[in-house]
Amino acid sequence: MEVMLRSSQLMASSVCCMKGRSLNTYTYSLLYFTRARYVSVRRTFSSTTEQRDHKQRVVVLGTGWSSLFFVKNLDLSKFDLQVVSPRNYFTFTPLLPKLVSGRISTRTCTVPFSSFVQKHRKGSFNFVHASCVNVDPHSKLVYCVSASDPNTRVNLPYDRLVIAVGAESNTFGIPGVAEHAYFMKEVEHANIIYQKIISNFEQASLPGISEEEKRRLLHLVIVGGGPTGVETTGEIAILLNKMAQSFPAVASYVKVTIVERGQRLLGTFSLGNSQYADRVLSAKDVNILLGKQVCAVGENDCTVKDATTGETVTMPCGIVLWASGLKQLELVDKVRAHFKVQNNPRALLVDQHLALRGTGDHSIFAVGDCCKILPDKLSEHFDEVSKAIGGTTPDALLRNLKTLSWRFPQVSSNKLNPKDPAFVEFLNKLSISEKPPKEQLLELMDYIDSRYMPPFPTAQNAKQESVYLANLFNKGFNIQGTAAFNDVWKGSLASIGGKHVVGNFPHFSLNGGIKAFVLWLGVYLTMFPSGKMRFCYLGDSLVQTLYGRHLITKQHSLER
Repeated sequence: MEVMLRSSQLMASSVCCMKGRSLNTYTYSLLYFTRARYVSVRRTFSSTTEQRDHKQRVVVLGTGWSSLFFVKNLDLSKFDLQVVSPRNYFTFTPLLPKLVSGRISTRTCTVPFSSFVQKHRKGSFNFVHASCVNVDPHSKLVYCVSASDPNTRVNLPYDRLVIAVGAESNTFGIPGVAEHAYFMKEVEHANIIYQKIISNFEQASLPGISEEEKRRLLHLVIVGGGPTGVETTGEIAILLNKMAQSFPAVASYVKVTIVERGQRLLGTFSLGNSQYADRVLSAKDVNILLGKQVCAVGENDCTVKDATTGETVTMPCGIVLWASGLKQLELVDKVRAHFKVQNNPRALLVDQHLALRGTGDHSIFAVGDCCKILPDKLSEHFDEVSKAIGGTTPDALLRNLKTLSWRFPQVSSNKLNPKDPAFVEFLNKLSISEKPPKEQLLELMDYIDSRYMPPFPTAQNAKQESVYLANLFNKGFNIQGTAAFNDVWKGSLASIGGKHVVGNFPHFSLNGGIKAFVLWLGVYLTMFPSGKMRFCYLGDSLVQTLYGRHLITKQHSLER
């Protein structure tokens, strides 16, 4: 393996951990090229050792949900692993709303990536603290820039590349969002928002501040009525109530508004969940604007437009918190440009085994928010399917859905419900048509292909994809002998502040109550990747309950 480094300092900071191996097996030779300021690091083996210990070089981009659970389930004794990211820790993103409200501390929702891997997995692992700026799929090189020194460049060769870089907040090209809104994707974002809220209260409490300015400073607008927006709104409403007790002179000026373009909050949850969330937030004096969209954000205000009438209203506000939509990173666009078949502008297209479409040799994979699963189409594999089902009629296909689901996830029970009214209606129309059976089968295939819905970009699905991909790697990339990836929706939970929790599950839903809260707590404690995180969460909850929130400002943390 050869790694091109711009300085020996970066090489020293990224030490390859090889537990259980003799260092005498490896010889390192450093060749310095002073004019180019590059360092070439070579690992040399004796011929017998190379045959015995040869491992494929796996490079993983990112330290989010997908990366963490991929590495956690990967057999490092079989691979030479390098993880590349400008962020050297994992963030438990569902806890960011509680971090915004001061409910928990930063350490509770973060885990140092390297120490986590070294604790849970034994084998060859190296963390490279850098940003990937491009990928060369032909030379199989990853081009990176050091996170600590932009002038230091690192070129990493790979045999298998896993792209798990996630996504970033989507501004939708709305004027002023990038410049003036606050986002909710990183720990740093949550900490800045928390500090900004406290700072605005302190500013509003200064002598000589006009009533109009007080109302502006203490008006917080959350854009997006999905789980992130609703959870953040609920937590902030509780925080502002606590702040009002500490700043009673300005308590009457506090206002929270949530803006959602759709006709209800939590649009992916059940109607009952949405109605419960509406009641809880309304009881906390939250101003709920449905059927509205933000069309501009200024330094001291935001403009909201009615989605139906087009009427606009400008609202003075101290903070605009953006929790609406995701878009792909620039790196994803660069990777997509290498392959003609990558024609989706929003994500990397992968097949049913999470391999990047267009590679051919299965050398690049993608998981998580940066990718979209596009399985092989039934209609494009007519001969293969008809042979597998033993016929060329719609009935033959319907009798063999379980068999086909091994290869085509669009016919699995999670994606295709034969009792769905729309599907039944389609079959009835097809049965009375005068088309030959073969044409009917092709039409049925096209219908099933068009109805396939890829997994939503959630932490739950990212984890499932990563575990699947790690198992595929561990089995030696036996694509033909491995079933297609098929996500399983286990339900969704959302905390609306305090003990108010809603849950939407395949066969039931929960709207508040102690059962919903205990279930939410149990699920999250189970999802935490480390015992330390569980201990910190319970400890923070106890301290906050007994002594309240830590309402102090750090001036250096107020810059966006």
